[in-house]
Amino acid sequence: MNTRDERPHIATIDFEGFYRPLFPTDAECKQFSDRVENAPDSQRPVKEVFHQAARLTWLGDRINEIAAGRPALQILFYLITAETIAKLTYRFEGRGQSREHVHAFFEKLCSSGDQSILANAFSESPSRRALSLSEAVDLLYDVRCDVAHRGMYYVFNLPIDEHDYPQLVILGDMSVETMLTLGTLRQIVLRGAVRTCSMIMGDEPVPPR
Repeated sequence: MNTRDERPHIATIDFEGFYRPLFPTDAECKQFSDRVENAPDSQRPVKEVFHQAARLTWLGDRINEIAAGRPALQILFYLITAETIAKLTYRFEGRGQSREHVHAFFEKLCSSGDQSILANAFSESPSRRALSLSEAVDLLYDVRCDVAHRGMYYVFNLPIDEHDYPQLVILGDMSVETMLTLGTLRQIVLRGAVRTCSMIMGDEPVPPR
């Protein structure tokens, strides 16, 4: 009997291949990946951001294989990814400040286009008032905390895809509707990781936290 475990292992991630969907061509992806992998010591966080974002997102992706239809579990990993990127970028070595760094990732390191997506992702029901970017990040962070601190992975839902109906979500005393999908949130996080790598490598300044 063959007892060899054929499941994919996190140590075998092809980082260039993992990020390939974010780039227009193979050549551009390879060029960017090579820049990261050969970055000088003065840009040390760039490789950590590039690798850790891929590893943590990869783990989040695997959750759906064993617990399909439980997006809160994947949101936990995607928010941990966002927090990790911000803490590595700002060289934070203390304890705590998780919420603050998740806000820093989405509000400082992500592009204005992705910020706009999140700023229009949730609307209060029945008033239809759109949550601000900061409120949307808080909502996602609260979902992360419900999973991490209370094991409540079964309450929060998102639309399956962009063709699904808007999802009504109840968090505490607040009811919101959303068309945000896990795939969109995943892409925002990965695009934010790539943009952060570019900033660390000097393509544009890293904004103050």
